[in-house]
Amino acid sequence: MLPKEGSRSGGMCLPRGRDAQARSRMTSSLATVGRPIRSLAAAILIALPGCGVSPSVNILGSFFPAWLISIVIGVVLTVVVRQLFVAIDVASHLRPAGLVYPCLGGLLILATWLILFGS
Repeated sequence: MLPKEGSRSGGMCLPRGRDAQARSRMTSSLATVGRPIRSLAAAILIALPGCGVSPSVNILGSFFPAWLISIVIGVVLTVVVRQLFVAIDVASHLRPAGLVYPCLGGLLILATWLILFGS
């Protein structure tokens, strides 16, 4: 609903008929405010049904998401591989370690996901 002519709306005074173009610009800008919100709502509604079919694993009566299990196994494998690298004296040649081990962890996490839960 538009405010009446000459009334104050959000700190702006609408023109009294002499500047119809300014009034039409203002009403069109008010109509475009809701576009980003509608686009975001549509994106959420489109993506939401994908959450209903996430694989879960029953462990002692509790259901855990499969991705959580893949992360835990992948991190444990990364620690084991690092200990193996230290034992065979390869770890000193892997530089920068802050980049190598997170990438190794990501590789092992995704490999675990594909081996255990890939179809």
